[in-house]
Amino acid sequence: MGVSLVVMPLGSFPLDDAWAVAGEVKSRTPVDIRVAVSPWRITLPLTLYEWGRMQFRADLVVEYLYDSLGGVEARRRLVLGLSEADGFIPGFNYVFGLADPGRGVGVVFTARLRQGVGREKYIERVVKEALHELGHLLGLGHCENRECVMSYSNSLAEVDAKSGRFCRKCELRLREIVGDKS
Repeated sequence: MGVSLVVMPLGSFPLDDAWAVAGEVKSRTPVDIRVAVSPWRITLPLTLYEWGRMQFRADLVVEYLYDSLGGVEARRRLVLGLSEADGFIPGFNYVFGLADPGRGVGVVFTARLRQGVGREKYIERVVKEALHELGHLLGLGHCENRECVMSYSNSLAEVDAKSGRFCRKCELRLREIVGDKS
């Protein structure tokens, strides 16, 4: 059972950055996955934006993407939106990303990931968060191994501390989930 991931630039997210992230996600995912960058962009409506916070509400963004795409077949065909904006969910000041495995849709918000670094480090951070959300889309939970890309990040320092790879335990679980025997 192969998995397909569509990387979807949202709003003005640079296409070159989307391609860079997609290539790294494909090379770092330890299971059979086809990754493509969408030629279409989706602009997020301002109804999803909380003006008092100056952030998009992540759960509503995921729901909007799912509805806009007419639904996707979760676990087989996944969608990961990339937004230059900042996002949050109720109860949190911000989130780097959010995934809804039931819908097969996730999003990474990159505004905070860009802070204080050049393009190479920025792309590395986005790749880590994209892999993290992909792991959730495929059925993984958070990992206690702080070097694993599936460890929870509450700060940029924690994002930077991750290895950008799945630990052996998460890799084996991914292979089990997608039926990859290699």
